[in-house]
Amino acid sequence: MAFANRRYILIATLLGGMLLGPPAGYPMDTDDAGTLGRGKGQIDLNLELSYEKESSDQEVPARKAEESASLSATFGLTENLDLSLELPYEWQDAYVSGQLVERNEGIADVNLDLKWRFWESGDWGFALKPGLSLPTGNDRRGLGSGRTAYRLYFITTRELDPWAFHLNLGYQRNENTVDDRTDLWHVSAAAELKVAKDWTIGVDLGTERNPEEHSGTHPAYALAEVGYDVSERLSLEADVKFGLTQSEKDVTYLFSISYKF
Repeated sequence: MAFANRRYILIATLLGGMLLGPPAGYPMDTDDAGTLGRGKGQIDLNLELSYEKESSDQEVPARKAEESASLSATFGLTENLDLSLELPYEWQDAYVSGQLVERNEGIADVNLDLKWRFWESGDWGFALKPGLSLPTGNDRRGLGSGRTAYRLYFITTRELDPWAFHLNLGYQRNENTVDDRTDLWHVSAAAELKVAKDWTIGVDLGTERNPEEHSGTHPAYALAEVGYDVSERLSLEADVKFGLTQSEKDVTYLFSISYKF
């Protein structure tokens, strides 16, 4: 019941943000090479709901449910350089035989990123995206890594109207206090299609190295998205993400409201 109540509160928060006005959509896992431009900004209000079934050592039915809400702000420092800040809050519930056995909630690690679109020609765009994860979440409760982590992504985009294609290659130095792997890689690709004036659909596939030290099964996912531009400034997006391997969450629902200014 508590999980459902929180879900309704988060959805109401998103709808309220849309009606009040100020919060391009919650991005797929695969980013694009575009930047906002000097002096421009964007605010994103995001909601994520995920479910994961597990089997305990005693083969008792167990599952996990996680939700997160985040507010992110992006600013165009120059025509080809963006600065973004993400403030996340998470809820984590664990159930065994239908009974709640553990609950954690709180601020997660804050993310700070730069995106530099270093080359653009014709249909092609290339960018580098360095970033930091700051240890603002409680690592003892599973809400953060406990240490500052850093990452670097190479991003390429090709736009062939009405299509757009994106490729991300990434590395993360996963500094942490729980003996997880510190060197992680990420590979993902996405395709988007503008099917009408204000409507876009897309697919996203990706995988990355499992941070668990003794696991050789790397998380992999497939994601489908639908985006709608309410106006030139306001857009909505809904995504469904499916786990393709056992180490990825079974299903995740993502919703976003974005506002450009």
